[in-house]
Amino acid sequence: MPEQIRSAYHVAARRIETRIFPKVEPPEDIILAKIEMCGVCGTDVHYWKRTPKSPHPLGHEPVYIIEEFGPNAVREDIWGQKLEVDDRILAEIPWWCGELSCPYCSFFHQEWLCQGPLGSKRKKKPAWREKIPPIAGYSNYGYIPSDSYIYKIPDTLPSKIAVLTDPLCTGLQIAKCMDRAGLTVAIVGSGPIGLLGLFAAKLAGAWRVIVTGGPENRLKLCEEFGADYTINIFEVTDPEERIKTVKKLTPGGYGPDVVLEAAGVPIAFYESIEMVRRGGTVVEVGHFTDAGPISINPHTILRKNITIRSFNAFDGEEYGYALRVLDSYRDKYPLDKVVTHIFKIEEAQQALEAAERGIPMKAVIIP
Repeated sequence: MPEQIRSAYHVAARRIETRIFPKVEPPEDIILAKIEMCGVCGTDVHYWKRTPKSPHPLGHEPVYIIEEFGPNAVREDIWGQKLEVDDRILAEIPWWCGELSCPYCSFFHQEWLCQGPLGSKRKKKPAWREKIPPIAGYSNYGYIPSDSYIYKIPDTLPSKIAVLTDPLCTGLQIAKCMDRAGLTVAIVGSGPIGLLGLFAAKLAGAWRVIVTGGPENRLKLCEEFGADYTINIFEVTDPEERIKTVKKLTPGGYGPDVVLEAAGVPIAFYESIEMVRRGGTVVEVGHFTDAGPISINPHTILRKNITIRSFNAFDGEEYGYALRVLDSYRDKYPLDKVVTHIFKIEEAQQALEAAERGIPMKAVIIP
């Protein structure tokens, strides 16, 4: 195994460096896999802009190609499909503790909210973690434990679309908040999550979808995905004017039935609450990292009888459903156009800078 592992590390605010590690044989029940590509998530950008507590690897949206099985590694995916060398897979590697003493992993059945993930005081790191390099998705290799949610990628699905599985899991949360078809939906934010939220809303039967965001190239792609109206925030710069414009595009001017906040900036949450109709629902998925506070009047929420639902993560089962959706609609929607920019591992710094500026719709890192 002469090849080395290269991994992009976040070492300081707005600074990435490539670190080299020895490539080791997969221990025990671990799969060693090449990483074909890894999506650049908006969360990566938020973390990159801040000073890390310690240097750490980035990337959590990889597409893997199996290279070698550990002696006791699983040989089937979650659906019982046989896994072989050179198969493409997705894997959601559990970060939760899984202990009965943890109410989120047991009683509440919300393991993604676990307060004691692997490596915490609740549970020690498994022994195999000490045997492999500390790497993540912005690498040329990855190590996958057998207790992961592993999904074999259909041969019919290009990797350039399969890499959208993780962000689509977030986008699909809007469908959980649409209790019927025929609703009017607003999407605040036109990045990858906003676009895939639009896609999910259309699949869930939305009657009309309005997208606010920018720049123009992103809005054009939203239109290709079925956005009925788009509002460019660089042209309509006043939030109050955007709220009025969205309301005018809804029946009776009451406002959308459902608003998805996917911009990740505080003003977008304010806009979402103000534009949604009375009795409507605001779906918050944009603020995974702390972008700061904004003044919200609780009376507005009570007076309008708004439901606010937030989703900060999802369980491993969501991957399977999102993968099926991508495979089913790969020829019906321009999913092959979502990934617009490709960067090498050594170009991760440039990738994050471009993503911060909104230049790509979706960027990926390749070896």
